[in-house]
Amino acid sequence: MVGGIINKLTLDFDVAKSIVKAGNSGKYILKPVIRTVLEAVGGNIRGGVLPDSVQTAVLAIQGPDTIASTYSLGGGYLIRGIPAGAYDLHFLPTDTNFLPAVKNAVPVTLGQVTTVDTVRLQLR
Repeated sequence: MVGGIINKLTLDFDVAKSIVKAGNSGKYILKPVIRTVLEAVGGNIRGGVLPDSVQTAVLAIQGPDTIASTYSLGGGYLIRGIPAGAYDLHFLPTDTNFLPAVKNAVPVTLGQVTTVDTVRLQLR
């Protein structure tokens, strides 16, 4: 299990194995049998934006669709739980004195955290 990854825990109650005949008395007892399955839900993208004083929207785009988005906080951002694949990251600063930026083909792997090089926003 990787820290920071969203995981889904499934509990499967097996009724057939949980009801057990108690000796020759004709009675049955309940002895719960539960199977657990831990599964990662997507992967994460983490990185930074400079200057860190400029709040920046970060969008993970695949084809024509925006799959996830967040804002930088103190220069850092984390997008959690997105499906495996390649994403173009678009950085849209809220301060119009700075130009938008793009990082293309950022890979995301199920159950892993992809760390992206820091983006340095350019003045117009």
